[in-house]
Amino acid sequence: LLALYERDAAAVMALYTHEGVKLQDVAMPSAYGHATAEEAMEVSDKGHIYLTFESFTQTARPMVYDVAAGTLRTLGAPLEDDSDIAVEQCFLNARDGQQILVYLVRPKDLKPNGNTPVLMYGYGGYAASSNPWPEDMVTGQNIVEWMRMGRMYAHCIIRGGSEYGAAWHEAAMGLGKKNAFYDFIDIAEYLIHAGWTKPSKLIATGLSNGGLLMTAISTLRPDLFGIVVASVPHTDMLRFRGDPRGMMYITEYGDPQGSEDMFRYMYSYSPYHNIKPGTVYPKMYVQTGEMDNNVPPYHGKKFAVRMQHDADEQHPVLLQVLAHGSHDRGVGDEYYQNIAQMQTFIEICLAEEE
Repeated sequence: LLALYERDAAAVMALYTHEGVKLQDVAMPSAYGHATAEEAMEVSDKGHIYLTFESFTQTARPMVYDVAAGTLRTLGAPLEDDSDIAVEQCFLNARDGQQILVYLVRPKDLKPNGNTPVLMYGYGGYAASSNPWPEDMVTGQNIVEWMRMGRMYAHCIIRGGSEYGAAWHEAAMGLGKKNAFYDFIDIAEYLIHAGWTKPSKLIATGLSNGGLLMTAISTLRPDLFGIVVASVPHTDMLRFRGDPRGMMYITEYGDPQGSEDMFRYMYSYSPYHNIKPGTVYPKMYVQTGEMDNNVPPYHGKKFAVRMQHDADEQHPVLLQVLAHGSHDRGVGDEYYQNIAQMQTFIEICLAEEE
C-alpha cells in the first residue's frame, strides 16, 4: 500500500504491507511540502503513479513514482536552487497550553534584529488544512522573492483546520472560535519576543474565514500588527445568519440567536461591533466582491467605513470592492490589479516605517 498523507500539514509518503507494517518512507523533494494525486493514485500502464508537488520554495511541478523501483522523482525542469533559504518548524505553547505550529521561512543568514518585515498567513476554520505553498494565498506574493528581500514568512497552523484531526477543528468552532484568533496572536507575540520583528513590521493576511481572522485580530489586538490585508471577510457576526448562506455558517460559528451565551460570545469578538472610537488600528486593506453571495460585500464595506472614521494618513484603511468579484480576489485582469494593489499597499506601508 502506497500512502500519501500529512504530518504537521506537510506531505508524507510511505510504503506499507497490507498488514500495516511500514516498509519504507518515500523521500519527497522537500521535507516541508504539499503533494496531490488522483484520489485512487492509479498505476499507469508503465507502472507509474503521477503526482504534483509544491513547497514554500518550489513552485508546483509534476512527479512520478516508479512502482517497481520504489522511487519518486520530479519531471521537467530541475528544482529551483533554494540553498540560501531556511524552512523550520517552530512548535509553541498557546496561552491555554495547547501546542501550535508555525513554519518560519527566512534567508539562512538572517539573524534576529527586531526589524525584519514578517508576512503572516492564517486561516483556522472549516477543517481546511493550511499546506505549504509557494505564494501567499491572499496577496499572491512569491515567498522566495519575499525572502530574497531579507524578509521572513510565517505560515501559521492554528486551531480550526484539519491538520491534527477533528478535535483540532472542533476546538475553534462555536464557543471555541476565539482559540483561532488567540493562536494567531500568540504566534505574532512569539515573533516579537524572539527578536525577529516589531509590531509595525508584522503584516497579517487572510481570506474568507481567514478574513474574519484578520478583522478580529485587528480589533482584539490593534497594537500588535502594523499592516493587515483582509480579503472577503465576515465582520458582522450577529447578522450573518440572514445572509444567503448564513445558515451554513452557523454550523461553524454558532447561532447568535440560539442562546444568550452564544450571542454574548459572538458579540465579544464580532469585528464590526468591537471597533472602538479613538483607537489606533493597523494600516488595513479590506477587499470584497460585489458579486459575492458567500460572504456578501456589506461585511467588508461596513467594517471599512467604520474603521475609516478614525483612520488618518499614518494609519489608512483602504476598501477595494471588485465590481465583478465573487468570493475571491477576482479573475483575469481584475485579479492581477487587485493583488498588485495589495502588494503595493504593503510596500508603501513598510517604506513609511523605515
